[in-house]
Amino acid sequence: MKKYLLLLLALSGSVVSCTDGFEELNTDPTRIEKISPGTLLNPIVYEVASFNALRADAFTFDIMQVALPFPSVSGGVHRYVVSESAGNTTWTTYYRWLANIREMRAAAQAAQAPNYEAIALTLNAWVYANLTDCFGDVPMTEASRAEEGLLYPAFDSQQQIYTQILNDLETANSLFDAAKPMTYGTDILFENKDASWRRFCNSLRMRLLLRLSKRPEMNTASRLAAMINDPVKYPVFTQNSESAILKITGVTPNISPGAGPSTSPRAGRPPSSSSTTLTRGTTRAWLSSPPRPRPRTGAATSATKAFRAPTAAATRSSSSSHPTST
Repeated sequence: MKKYLLLLLALSGSVVSCTDGFEELNTDPTRIEKISPGTLLNPIVYEVASFNALRADAFTFDIMQVALPFPSVSGGVHRYVVSESAGNTTWTTYYRWLANIREMRAAAQAAQAPNYEAIALTLNAWVYANLTDCFGDVPMTEASRAEEGLLYPAFDSQQQIYTQILNDLETANSLFDAAKPMTYGTDILFENKDASWRRFCNSLRMRLLLRLSKRPEMNTASRLAAMINDPVKYPVFTQNSESAILKITGVTPNISPGAGPSTSPRAGRPPSSSSTTLTRGTTRAWLSSPPRPRPRTGAATSATKAFRAPTAAATRSSSSSHPTST
């Protein structure tokens, strides 16, 4: 019995020695344990902008007859054959990044970084505006809260969503503070220029108010007038150079979101007759040659129009959305 007891004690001692310092040995010192307010900013901007660009190319261009797949003998969105799953990637992609935006805002509040909190509110409004334009009523108030046990969030009405995001953009405008520089890395859209982010915030709010101009219950006329009459309080984009356009550098990770140009002479997306008709007056030389296949994405020096939101057409044909490009 004594031998068994000694053996048991020896084994228990070896277990203790094996697990001693286990946490320290298995902690990767190169990985961050806690995000900063700027950790998620660039991934959010790049990934959502990239998705919008790809969705515009794969869906919006087809349904608007801007460019068509070639060759194509039957079916396809360009023939207005829209499947029930056409909006699936829009739904899942937007909610994935909305969860990240929520984390970004929480980190900004914890770090007392008002500019980053304002940016998170702006990005949140941008994505939810696209989402509700695509699907109408969607979860918002209870969305992205699975950690709290909310696995089946309630749907908010489109009016509730627009009311909330417009209020959030008003709050964001008041949070921007030029006296508090953005110190958590350099963002790829405006290079930490809080004035540019503020112009984007107010330009987005003005755009959303214009979208609601025929809804008298939203009181858009007076709200727009207040913004227009006070440009100091509500600075907006006044020239193209200020626009929220994510420029693709071609340097990883800021690379073109799609594959490179196709090498197949028959695989491409030539312009449709409707689009060439519109340009006939100014591009006769170009039109004199056969249509050339258009690659699915531009070269590395092209610009991804991040915040011109082409996603309103990127969903079901039964969607009640309006075009979101300005």
